Amino acid sequence: MTNTIYIHQPEKAVSFTRLPNFLFEAPTFTPLSNEAKVLYAFILRRTDLSQKNGWADEYGRIYLYYPINEVVELLRLSIPIRSEIFSAGFSC
Repeated sequence: MTNTIYIHQPEKAVSFTRLPNFLFEAPTFTPLSNEAKVLYAFILRRTDLSQKNGWADEYGRIYLYYPINEVVELLRLSIPIRSEIFSAGFSC
């Protein structure tokens, strides 16, 4: 038997992004690629950040700033996937 020691290193903590199940379960989202679904998860994460920073109007609508070039670089999106995402309602 081996004794294992686990060391918690906060400076190397891993962050996670929520990926809602409904994106895979609801028929409405069946046509979307997995890349588009992951993009939704990243937008959701940014929305939480905007909400924490108080970026909302008088009606509670959250402002979101997510430059398309950051999205393309982060997800390494191909031209067809970019077109799909824009046709799904995401725009510059």
